[in-house]
Amino acid sequence: MPSNKKAKLLIIEPKTKKGLDTQEAILQATTHILLAEGVYDLNTNYIAEKAGISIGSLYQYYKNKESILDHMIEKNVERRSEKIKAALDFQSTLLPMDEMVAKVVDAIFDTQKPEDFELEKKLLTYMALEKKGNPEFYLKKSDMLVKPLVKALLLIKNPKLMSRNIDAITFILNQAVRGVLIGLSVLPESAPEVPVVKKELIRMISGYLKN
Repeated sequence: MPSNKKAKLLIIEPKTKKGLDTQEAILQATTHILLAEGVYDLNTNYIAEKAGISIGSLYQYYKNKESILDHMIEKNVERRSEKIKAALDFQSTLLPMDEMVAKVVDAIFDTQKPEDFELEKKLLTYMALEKKGNPEFYLKKSDMLVKPLVKALLLIKNPKLMSRNIDAITFILNQAVRGVLIGLSVLPESAPEVPVVKKELIRMISGYLKN
C-alpha cells in the first residue's frame, strides 16, 4: 500500500446533522467495543448493532472496520500532535532539559478522560501490531507534524547534538515512546503504574539528550 498517499477513509463526507450524528454513533460504538472487548471482537455488524443503526447505514460511510479504525487513528494523530506542538513552544527553550521533556511526556500521556488514554493505546497497538489499514502513512504523518520542532528544540537545548545524527535521535525517541505505549496496552497486568512509567521515561530521555 502506498505510504505517501492518504487512504480514502470515508465513502461519503456527512454534511447533514443526521449524517454527522450517524457517523458519531459509529465512532462511539467502535470506541465502546474497543474499550470493553478489544479489537478482535470488532466487526461491522457488531458496530452497527451497538450504534443502533442498520449495517447498510454504516456502509454508507465506511467500507469496512479498518476504515473506521483508520479514521479514529487519523483524528487521534492530529489531536495528539497538536498537544505535542503546543508543549514544544518557544517557552520550552527556557526550561531545563528535564522540565522540557516532562512537558512533552505529559502531552503524550495526559488526556481529559482516562478512557481516552486507554483508547489511544489500543489504536496505537492496532496500528503498529496488526499492520492493517494504513499504519505507515499515519506514523509518518505523526512524525512529520512534530519532527521539525523537536529537532530545533533539541539543538537549542544541547548544541552538542549537532555533531550527532539528529534524524536518528528523533527516530529513536519516537519509537521509544511508542514502544512504551504499546507495552502498556499489550501487557497491562505486568506494567507499572502510568505515573511511574512517565517518571522513568522522562529520566531516560533527559539523560540520553544531555550526553
